[in-house]
Amino acid sequence: MINKTDSTYLLSTNSPLHNVKQILNKATENSKEKFQENDLSTVKVESSEDAVIKKEIDDLMAFEQMVISHEKKHMAAGGGIASAPTYIYSYGPDGKKYVSGGNVSMRVPKAATAEDMIKNLRKVQTAALAPANPSPQDMQTAAMAKARESSIQNEYKVKQAKEQYEKQQETADTMKRSKQKNMDTIDRMVEQSYENPLEKMKYETKLSFEMVI
Repeated sequence: MINKTDSTYLLSTNSPLHNVKQILNKATENSKEKFQENDLSTVKVESSEDAVIKKEIDDLMAFEQMVISHEKKHMAAGGGIASAPTYIYSYGPDGKKYVSGGNVSMRVPKAATAEDMIKNLRKVQTAALAPANPSPQDMQTAAMAKARESSIQNEYKVKQAKEQYEKQQETADTMKRSKQKNMDTIDRMVEQSYENPLEKMKYETKLSFEMVI
C-alpha cells in the first residue's frame, strides 16, 4: 500500500557515556580551574588528574568532530528529503559544551505511485549507510526502509498481475462477443439463402396460375 501520509525516518548517533561528573569529583579545584580558565593548548599537564581531564576533553573534541561529519554525510546523501542535523550537547570538565550526539530526519512524502515511493525509500537506505561507521539506529532505519520497499514491490506485483488478468478477461470477452456476432451474421445469411428461392418459387407459381386462368 502506497503511503497516503508522510513518513519520517530517524538517523542518529549518540556518544559513549563520558563520566564527566566522576572525573570532576576526582579532580582537585586547581586542576578544574586550570582547564576551565585556559585554552587547552596552553595548559600544562602537571599531575595524573590533569592527564585524566585532558584526555577526557581530547576525547570529547574528537567525538564531536566525528558526530558532525557523520550527520553531514547523512544529510548530503538524503538529498531533498533529509533535514539539517540537530545535535545533543554535553559539558566537558572544562565547562564547555561539546557535541555528544546528533540526528537527521528523513521525511518520505506521500507518493502517487509505487515507483516514487520506492525511489524515496532507497534514498533513506543510502543516507542511513552513508557514513563509514553507521550507528545501530542507522542500521535499523536502513532495514526498516528496505522492508517497506520490499512490501511495496510485492503489492505492486500483485496489482500488476491482477490488472493483467482483468485485461486478458476483457480481451477474451471481446473476442467471444465478436465471434457470436459473426455466427449470428452467418445464420442470417443462411436463412436468407433459403428464404429467397422459396419466395421466388411462390411468386412464379402464382404467376403461372394467373396466366392459365
